[in-house]
Amino acid sequence: MAKAKYIVGNEYDTPQGKIKILEIIPKSNLPGHSNRRAVIRFVKSGWVANVQMSNIPLGKIKDKRKPTVYGVGYIDTSLKIPKRNTNSYIRTAYDLWANMLKRCYGDKASRNWKYYNDVTVDKRWHSFRHFISTLHMVKGYDKWLKDSSMHLDKDLNKSKVYDINSCVFMSAADNAKLACLKRWHGR
Repeated sequence: MAKAKYIVGNEYDTPQGKIKILEIIPKSNLPGHSNRRAVIRFVKSGWVANVQMSNIPLGKIKDKRKPTVYGVGYIDTSLKIPKRNTNSYIRTAYDLWANMLKRCYGDKASRNWKYYNDVTVDKRWHSFRHFISTLHMVKGYDKWLKDSSMHLDKDLNKSKVYDINSCVFMSAADNAKLACLKRWHGR
C-alpha cells in the first residue's frame, strides 16, 4: 500500500508558502471532480482553501491574504476579478480600491503626488473583501452606483486616512475644486 504524500495535520513548504493540511477529500465520481482535493490553510496568513492536491507541489494554489496590490492590498476572497473594460460591479469596485491603494502606497516616482506622502488607508480596507463589503456604507454610494466616474475622496473631512468614516463619493468637478482650495489656499 502506497504511503500518502500529504497527511492531515502536517505542514508542508510549497512555492506559495507553508501550508497545513486540514482535510483530505477522497476522489469523487462526479464529472469534473476526479482528482483528490485537500482543505489547506496557509500558515502565515490563515487563508483556508479547498484545492486540487496535484496543484500543491506545482505552486498553483494561491494565498488570497498575501499582499499583492502595492505591497499592502490583498484579495481575501475567492471572487474572480473580471478583466479590464468589463462592465462589472466587481471590476469597478476593484479598480476603485486598487487606485486608492496606488495613491497611498504606489511607487513615489510613478505617483509623483507630494500630497499623498502622509496619507494611508485603514488596515481593514487593505482587504478587498472588507472594502467591497463595506463600500455601500460610504456617503454618496448610491450616486457612485449610477455614475462610476464619481471619486472616492477623504479630503472633504480633512482626513489623512481613507476609511469608511472619512470617505465620500463626489463628482470629479467637486473633487477638483476641493483639491485646488487645498493646494493653492491651504483650506
